[in-house]
Amino acid sequence: MQPFSRSVLTAVVAAVIAQAAIAQTATAPAAQSDKMVDQTFVREASAAGLSEVADAQKAVQMAKRDDVRKAAQQLLTDHTAANAKLKSLAEKKSLPLATSAAPPNAPASTAGDFDAKYVAAQIKAHESAIALFKAEAQDGRDTDLREFASSTLPTLEHHLSMMQGLH
Repeated sequence: MQPFSRSVLTAVVAAVIAQAAIAQTATAPAAQSDKMVDQTFVREASAAGLSEVADAQKAVQMAKRDDVRKAAQQLLTDHTAANAKLKSLAEKKSLPLATSAAPPNAPASTAGDFDAKYVAAQIKAHESAIALFKAEAQDGRDTDLREFASSTLPTLEHHLSMMQGLH
């Protein structure tokens, strides 16, 4: 009866070890997936932020309407500050930033009504940014990045409202 007990004990130990290995393997991809959520946010938010700064710089130079230039200057100031905060967080968390800006939202030339095209593009860009930041604020895994997204949302919403008022 002792050999039977040993084989049962060996089988139980093997099953426990196998179960632990399976559990560890299952949580590793989940942890990696959690980090991917935040990596994607950092990459997309930093690319959009770089694009917003470039577009605002162009609008400050090219806009014909004073109110559009003033709005562009506010966007330039606010997005530069947000980009700096995001960069600091990304470096602290060892998360890569975008290596280039998202495609520009500002009109490529002065042909036609630059101001109207810029404002329309900014409305669309800020609607997308708000969706991105809301998703991170609700679903992000990193507390600091969730807080950054949450605290940046009111500024983005203000920008959207401001641009809609210029439309």
